[in-house]
Amino acid sequence: MTNEELLEIIEQAVRDKVTELDLSGESLKTLPAEIGRLTNLRSLDLGRNQLSSLPPEFGQLTNLQSLYLYNNQLSSLPAEIVQLTNLQSLYLYNNQLSSLLAEIGQLTNLQYFYLSSNQLSSLTAEIGQLTNLQTLYLSGNQLSSLPAEIGQLTNLQTLYLSSNQLSSLQVEIVQLTNLQSLNLSSNQLSSLPAKFGQLTNLQTLYLDNNQLSSLPPKFGKLTNLQSLDLRGNQLSSLPAEFGQLTNLQSLYLSWNQLSSLPAEIRELPNLKKLDLRRNPLPIPPEISGPKYLSEDPGDVNAILDFYFRVQDPAETEPFYEAKFLIIGEGGVGKTSLAKKIKNENYKLQANEKSTEGIEVIQWHFTQPNGKDFRVNIWDFGGQEIYHQTHQFFLSKRSLYALVADTRKENTDFYWWLKVVELLSDKSPVIIIKNEKQDRQCEVDGGQLRGEFDNFKEILATNLDTNRGLIEIKKAIQLYISNLDHVGTPLPKLWVRVRNALAHILHLEI
Repeated sequence: MTNEELLEIIEQAVRDKVTELDLSGESLKTLPAEIGRLTNLRSLDLGRNQLSSLPPEFGQLTNLQSLYLYNNQLSSLPAEIVQLTNLQSLYLYNNQLSSLLAEIGQLTNLQYFYLSSNQLSSLTAEIGQLTNLQTLYLSGNQLSSLPAEIGQLTNLQTLYLSSNQLSSLQVEIVQLTNLQSLNLSSNQLSSLPAKFGQLTNLQTLYLDNNQLSSLPPKFGKLTNLQSLDLRGNQLSSLPAEFGQLTNLQSLYLSWNQLSSLPAEIRELPNLKKLDLRRNPLPIPPEISGPKYLSEDPGDVNAILDFYFRVQDPAETEPFYEAKFLIIGEGGVGKTSLAKKIKNENYKLQANEKSTEGIEVIQWHFTQPNGKDFRVNIWDFGGQEIYHQTHQFFLSKRSLYALVADTRKENTDFYWWLKVVELLSDKSPVIIIKNEKQDRQCEVDGGQLRGEFDNFKEILATNLDTNRGLIEIKKAIQLYISNLDHVGTPLPKLWVRVRNALAHILHLEI
């Protein structure tokens, strides 16, 4: 819009004694002094322009009740703006304001004040004179503290202070007893005032992405809270008084350090959404909710029922899990065997890549009692360089398989069986002959049994055709199911903590 067009609009508005004028989104860079002639205006929208200043004549618009100056380039306000004493709504968000006039306190009829996304590093104490304010938005500034006079805004119902640099709150903030919505997310708060619970009319409270390690006990007095966001803090526990928040419907606690929950949390009858993900709690992911926090968390009742059920130290569940370790020289088919056990339809590769170090593969089978058994298959690299490291991973209460390639004569059966005997407390071991191209060879099982009490039997297979694979899997299931520790009752809490840690660390344990 050209200056001439703007002057024509102003002239026409003066003649028509208009009370509302919308000049938003017109790419205005300046305003003419004639703007002061619009004395009948009650609402003026100058948003989404390129204004960097306002003319002094702006102060003549004394009947204005609503002024929209959002999305401009204002770095300061003219002193004359304080003459607009009838203003009820002032929109200044998305500008470049670094300070407010002390005289701003003269706008005593102001009810809605929007200052988000500016460059304010402090607030003038005179802001406390705006006692009719109901809504104050200060998000996205550089505030490191608030003036004590903030406590004088006793009619405030909505206060947004997110994305600032607040490390503490003035104790006077607890005087804002009419607050219904308070947003303090993305600051640096490490604690809350002890009397924070005096904000008894709060319905919505955002405290996410701070550094809170605890909550004051009187937090439980916020009995009108309906939504509470505490994500991304350092909370390791919740006060028992949490059970007093009986109107709470949504509680977000993800990304904290909670290892336990107060029993009183079950006393929240209206709770419909509970997000506990990314905490070291003994709640498996299939109960606590999807991996991605953008998705809805799990069912509240299922989460709490599961958590408090596994807390009973007397409650146990049998442990059906064991290690199956595949050892032998390099290139004999250990990796092929591991993958075939997990999936009989796995197609062998012409140049199967040898394992470097150790690879762990999970295999599940169903026991005769209907219970699931998890086998952690450890595939050891067979290259000579790895032989000396095996001693650090060969464990007790496991089943071992020594794989030999029948086309080669490089397997020292005595050496391998001696290593297992010494380092695994005589865990059972079987020998699997990988008869590639159906080439057979004889292994003196009788002599080996005479030397090693833990040696069980010799089994043959051709992994390329799956010959003998079913018999090998049945033998593995038999020996591994009879290990001493299998079926031992363990505290459910121990099992769930273990699974939770595995999920957090992305481990297969």
